[in-house]
Formats: sequence, C-alpha cells, structure tokens
Amino acid sequence: MVGLKKYRAYPEYNCTNTEGLVQLPSHWELKQVRYLLKDGAEGTKIGPFGSALKLEDMVDDGVQVYGQENVIKRDFH
Repeated sequence: MVGLKKYRAYPEYNCTNTEGLVQLPSHWELKQVRYLLKDGAEGTKIGPFGSALKLEDMVDDGVQVYGQENVIKRDFH
C-alpha cells in the first residue's frame, strides 16, 4: 500500500466492495453517513436554514466537510 512517509501502514487491511475505496484497515468499520447522523432537527447540517456547523468554525485542515453542491457536482477533492 502506498502512503506518505509520516504515516505508518496498519498491520492488516480488508478489501471493500466500495468504488474508490479498495482497502480499509481491518479494525475500521465502513458505514454510510446516514447511519452516523441523527434524524430531525438535531442532525448535523450546514446551510441557509440554520446550522450546527458555522462558517467561522471551518478551517483549511482536519476533517473535510462536503456540502450538497459537492455531491451534485461529484466534487470530493
């Protein structure tokens, strides 16, 4: 598995049936986002109708946040 020098490879990987994600560390679980978020008003959302994520909380590094415009355009870079 190819990676960056500063990251170490995990000892074991499992193959996935997910397009674009060939292998996953064996101790990780693959879940759809819809199973990680709460239903209703308490769910994490960003947009014009209120948000748990504020623009001022966004940074250039860390966890990537995608909006519906990314999904529509299939832009996940």
